[in-house]
Amino acid sequence: LTRFPRRDADANMSTAEEDALVGQPRKKNPYKKFSYRGIDLEGLLELKNDKLVTLFNARIRRRFKRNGLVRKHKTLVAKLRKAKAAVTGMEKPETVRTHLRNMPIIPEMVGSVVGVYNGKVFNTVEIKPEMIGTYLGEYAITYRPVSHGRAGLAAGSKFIPLK
Repeated sequence: LTRFPRRDADANMSTAEEDALVGQPRKKNPYKKFSYRGIDLEGLLELKNDKLVTLFNARIRRRFKRNGLVRKHKTLVAKLRKAKAAVTGMEKPETVRTHLRNMPIIPEMVGSVVGVYNGKVFNTVEIKPEMIGTYLGEYAITYRPVSHGRAGLAAGSKFIPLK
């Protein structure tokens, strides 16, 4: 049936079992825990800033090493904290609008809703754990992607038939 020799682990399986396994997609774990570089979200929240910065990529590490979070960024984090504290129950926090597209997403921001300015409007972004270590600007695209129409007209063809 196959052109390749069977390995020892596969040799014990019958063809009926193989056929049953081939038809089924691999099951996803519905309760998969999030981890960033091997540390879960609760662990990330408990880390001190200097330990947390060592987990980020080089560009963010360099920025934190040079001047940490500037006053504008600290103000944004404080507003996000305040918005999260004002929430009762399982509601989403109030949207905090910002122009700070260069703000790195840190674990403390997870669960917040941020309006990121793209040059025209504020795009609402709900911050999820998978976004840690990226920038806010990555989630508010600044241009409208081009949807190309049909090909242009040939040089000599001036007649366009009506449909």
